[in-house]
Amino acid sequence: MATRKLARRYAVSMGDMADRLRDYIRLWSSAEAIALHPRLFCDATKELLENLEIRIGREEEHLYPASDVVNL
Repeated sequence: MATRKLARRYAVSMGDMADRLRDYIRLWSSAEAIALHPRLFCDATKELLENLEIRIGREEEHLYPASDVVNL
């Protein structure tokens, strides 16, 4: 049961990550937008990648091991 709750939390937070990715794509989908605000683009890209790295790390550290235990 704890694994199911953990998986649900990750699913919800993935929706948040998807929303952030959509916003990023909307803001930075043109070369013009990037050229006009290169520093903001770099900052936004760095933040997005850092959040993704954290997310993947949490999955590997917590979710996947819990899933492996359930599947034994």
